[in-house]
Amino acid sequence: MSRGGAGEVYASGALMENRGSGSLGGPPLAPWVAEPYRLWSLFEMIPLFAEVVAKAASALSALRRDFDNMDGDTRIAEDRRDQLIGILGVLRNDCEALGLRSSVAQIDRLRGRLAAQANLLHSDVREQLADLSRRFEDDLKATLCFFIPHDREKYWKANRPFGPDVFARFSSTRIDLEEAGNCLACRRSTAAVFHLMRVMEVGLRALGATLNDPYLDPGRNRSWEKILRGCNAQLREEPGRRVQEWQDDPTFFAGATATLMAVKDAWRNPTMHVEINYDDERALDVWNAVGGFMRHLATKLSDPVFTPPEEDPSPSTASGQGPPSSPGSS
Repeated sequence: MSRGGAGEVYASGALMENRGSGSLGGPPLAPWVAEPYRLWSLFEMIPLFAEVVAKAASALSALRRDFDNMDGDTRIAEDRRDQLIGILGVLRNDCEALGLRSSVAQIDRLRGRLAAQANLLHSDVREQLADLSRRFEDDLKATLCFFIPHDREKYWKANRPFGPDVFARFSSTRIDLEEAGNCLACRRSTAAVFHLMRVMEVGLRALGATLNDPYLDPGRNRSWEKILRGCNAQLREEPGRRVQEWQDDPTFFAGATATLMAVKDAWRNPTMHVEINYDDERALDVWNAVGGFMRHLATKLSDPVFTPPEEDPSPSTASGQGPPSSPGSS
């Protein structure tokens, strides 16, 4: 093995510096290994992945070239064997950090043989390095990355996607709204509609409660047709004969009925069950319609557990310097 080969390419041991340590105090982990199931930008991945992979691949190629030029029937000198063990140790750390487990196992096997067998031939190491190259390639192919198009980024982990009022007044929808957005970002359209169905159930329960009819509770009857019919019936009544809440704010409830009809038209399904598959366009229609419905409801209605913020009697509020914060707005 020549002194100017792999040793110059890959002997610094600093490829993964400033990248944090493993949980057990071992080699540092690549961020996507230490913190999986989140998105990494291309800007983050180029120095943290492409650079390390490129240098590791270059080092492995240099090692193979060195051994291809050696007489396979000759033994490896002790000083060169020690140098090779050191280079492989650095390569092992980076492979482990990147999650290339098969490559790590092969490097451990080769380093063990180099340390234990003083009469190891160049041909033996050549075969082991060839196997390591194949494993390195296989490990990289098994490491998958998911790309989200730019027009879908806004849905991933969206912060309060339907606005601060829905976030505060309908807190029970937060998980499903986040999951619906994530599904839209990943083009899992039918799954997005499923989560929006659960959001709708919360809104329908709040709206149905204003009709004072227990049979309109979507927790008991998962068809919203009856709630919509109840709303339309209230609008057809003379103002003085409507239930009290509808008498007090007819404009709000007319708007709630209109936005509920918009959701029904976008959903194209009269029940609360997801019985058909939805493509991207239809799922986005449902997203937008449900958002309009929930934002409208949040101007007046809320979850049963919602506690309106108390008015701040301090001079700063009285002078118009800012309203009190809503629950969950931090």
